[in-house]
Amino acid sequence: MVSEFERLLGGNSTSVYKQNETVLREQKTWSSTIHRVLMHLEKVGYTNSPRFIGIDDSGMEVLSFVPGECKDNYPFTNDKNKQLSIIKKVAEMMRKYHDAMLSFKEKEKDKWMFSYNGDLEKEVICHNDIAPYNITFVNDMPYGMIDFDTCCPAPRIWDIVYALYRFVPFSEKIYDAEKQKYRSYDVDIDKEFRKNSIGVFFDTYGMKCPKDLFEQMIARLQVLADLIYSEAKSGNSAFQKMLEEGHRDLYLAEIGFIKEHAKEWL
Repeated sequence: MVSEFERLLGGNSTSVYKQNETVLREQKTWSSTIHRVLMHLEKVGYTNSPRFIGIDDSGMEVLSFVPGECKDNYPFTNDKNKQLSIIKKVAEMMRKYHDAMLSFKEKEKDKWMFSYNGDLEKEVICHNDIAPYNITFVNDMPYGMIDFDTCCPAPRIWDIVYALYRFVPFSEKIYDAEKQKYRSYDVDIDKEFRKNSIGVFFDTYGMKCPKDLFEQMIARLQVLADLIYSEAKSGNSAFQKMLEEGHRDLYLAEIGFIKEHAKEWL
C-alpha cells in the first residue's frame, strides 16, 4: 500500500510517507508515548506540531501534514538580518513548545527513544532534534516543528544548545548560499554574528544565557557521538549507516572546533 504514497525525504531511522494531507510513519516501541505528547500539544493549543490522527490498518501511525519544507543546506540565505529573524522565530517556537510541555503528565509506562543522563534538572519534555531538517519553512520563515521521536525529559538548555549549534550555526563549516558550497569558519567574518545570535536567541526565548553554554553544547554533541557509536556496535542498522557516513567523526571534530573558538563568541 505504501508504494502508492509519496515517500518524504529525511529521517535517518524511520520511513515516512505522505498521502494527501496526512503523513504515515512506521511505529517504534516509544511511539505511543510520542502520540501522547502530540495529543497534549494539540490539547493545550500548540499549533506548530503535527496532530496525531490514529493508526491505520497496516499499523502505521497517521499524523497531520505540517505545511512547508525543511532545509538541507543551512543557512539558505547570506542575509544576516534574515538569519537573525529565523533564529528569533526558532527561539519563540521553542519557548512556546517548552512551556506547553510543562503541564504534560508523565506515566510510569512511558517509553522514550533516548534519555538525558546529565546532572541538570529534567525541566520539560525536550524535542532533542530541533534543526533545519526538522523545522518546516513557509516563505523562508520557520513554520512547523516535526519528528518528535527523539523527545524525552531533559533540561531546556539541552534543546537550546543543539538548536543554536544548528541554526547559527556553530559548526566549523558554513554554507554559502550564493556560492552554493561550504566554506570554513572565518573569525573576521563570522565572530560578531555568532556573538549577536546568542543574545538574540536568549532575549527572544526569555532566559539568561548560562555561563556554561558551550560546555553544555559540547556535552550535547559528545552524547550524540557516543550514541552513534554504541547503537552501531549493538547492531542498529540506521546508526551503523551514520557511523559509516562519518557522522560520529564529524561531531567529534566539531567538539574540538568549539573548544578552540568558544571564547570568541561570548
